[in-house]
Amino acid sequence: MAHVVAAANCTTADQNGIRVRLSEGVVWDANDPFVIFRPDLFRPLDSGDRQTRSVEQATSAPGERRKAGRPRKITDDTTSTES
Repeated sequence: MAHVVAAANCTTADQNGIRVRLSEGVVWDANDPFVIFRPDLFRPLDSGDRQTRSVEQATSAPGERRKAGRPRKITDDTTSTES
């Protein structure tokens, strides 16, 4: 399956007049009707375009210490009506 990359950030319309927002670097299927309609907004996919995303580790690694609990809620004591 062939892919292309959006070449710029822009908002445009498709062949039916529906708004389409493009974000530079987002990968699209080359057979998508919008890509076929507006090929000037896309460029070929390069090997450097696929960025690896880091995934947050759900559990701690052996020996790793994590904060326990939630952050404390900050209260505003200036609204107190004590006299």
